[in-house]
Amino acid sequence: MLPPIVMLHGANGRGQAIQSLVEVLRPLKVHAPDMVGHGGRALPERLSIADMAADVVNFMDSRGIPRAVAGGYSVGGYVALYVARHYPERVSGVVTLATKWIFDERTVAHLTHLADPERLSRPGNPRAAQLEAAHRPQDWRRVTEANRQLFRDLGARPPLSQDDLRAIGKPALVLSSEDDQLVPRDEAVALGKLLGCTAGLMPGQCHPLSAVPLPAVGQAIKNWVATRLVPLSQLR
Repeated sequence: MLPPIVMLHGANGRGQAIQSLVEVLRPLKVHAPDMVGHGGRALPERLSIADMAADVVNFMDSRGIPRAVAGGYSVGGYVALYVARHYPERVSGVVTLATKWIFDERTVAHLTHLADPERLSRPGNPRAAQLEAAHRPQDWRRVTEANRQLFRDLGARPPLSQDDLRAIGKPALVLSSEDDQLVPRDEAVALGKLLGCTAGLMPGQCHPLSAVPLPAVGQAIKNWVATRLVPLSQLR
C-alpha cells in the first residue's frame, strides 16, 4: 500500500499554495493542510514549531492517518523534521524541499526583512494582496508578524539540534538547489548527511516555489518512495 504524504507549506503560506507540488506527486496520496495560524485559521498568541508539529499530528488523527511521510517546503520541511523527531511512531519517512535548519543572526535578519509588512505593502508589490486573500478573515499583517517572531525564536533557540536531526533515523530525502538565495548549497548537503542521505541538488533556485522545477521534484520524490518505502510495482 502506498504511504500517504503530509506535505506542509512554507512560512506565511497555506496548503493551497503548494497545490502545484501536490499535482506532480500523483498517484501518491498527498495531504496539504493549512498549518496553525495560516490560511484563515485562528492565530495563536505565538507560533512555535512544537505547536505547529502537534497540530500536524492532530490533522493526521482527524483524517484517520496512522503513519505518513512527513514532508514540507521551506519552513514546512523544518516542521516535518520536528514531527519525525518527536512523533516517530507516526512517520514512515521524511522529505524536505529547500528547507533551512541553520538560523544564524544574518539569516534571521534577512528572513524578517523579507516578511516585513511595510515592505510587502509598498506600491507595486503584489504580495500584500496575495497574503490578504490567503489568510482572510485573519489580518495578514498579524500572520506575517507572527512568522517574523517565529524566525527570531528559531535564531534564539533552535528546536532541532544536530543531535536531534541525527536521531531521526527514518528514510529521508533532502531536495534543494545549487544557488538558492535562502538555503546555501552546503547547508542542504550538511542536512542530508545528518539525516543519513545524499542531498539532491537541482540547478537554479528553490525560492519562491514558482522557481522550483516541479516535474523533477515530483519524479525524485516518487522514485524515493518507490525505492525506499514501497515496491516499485505499486507505483505503476
